[in-house]
Amino acid sequence: FGSIVLGSFFVGFLEAIRSMFKWCENNRFSCIRCVVRCWLGCIEWAMIYFNKYAYAHCAIYGSGFMHAAKATWQLFLKRGIVMIINDDLTGAAITCGALICGVITGGIGWAIGDAFYGDQDTGDWSKYGLL
Repeated sequence: FGSIVLGSFFVGFLEAIRSMFKWCENNRFSCIRCVVRCWLGCIEWAMIYFNKYAYAHCAIYGSGFMHAAKATWQLFLKRGIVMIINDDLTGAAITCGALICGVITGGIGWAIGDAFYGDQDTGDWSKYGLL
C-alpha cells in the first residue's frame, strides 16, 4: 500500500465505525452510545493529527507509513505535550497576523477611497446604507 492510502484507511475505518453508532436507531443504551461516539471522535481527531506528522515524515525521508508512524510516535513520546502546544501557538500567531494585515489593508483602502472620492455627493447611495 501507499503511505497515504494506509494512513487514510485507518481514519476511514474509524469514521465508518462512528457513522454506524450515529445511525443506530435503537434508543436503548443511548448514553453509552453517546460516550462511545465521543471517544471515537477523539480517537479520530488524534489519528488525523498524528497522520499529518507521519505523512510529513514519509515525504521528507521517503520511508513507508508504518516506519514513519513509529518514528512519529517516538517523536511524540520524546517531546510530549510541548510539540502540541507549539503547533497550537503557531496557528494562533498566524491567525493574529492575518487579522492585523486585514485591518491594515482595509484601513489603507478606506484612506485611498476617502482621498479620491471623499468629496463627492452620496446621491442615491445613502438609501441603501452604503454611504
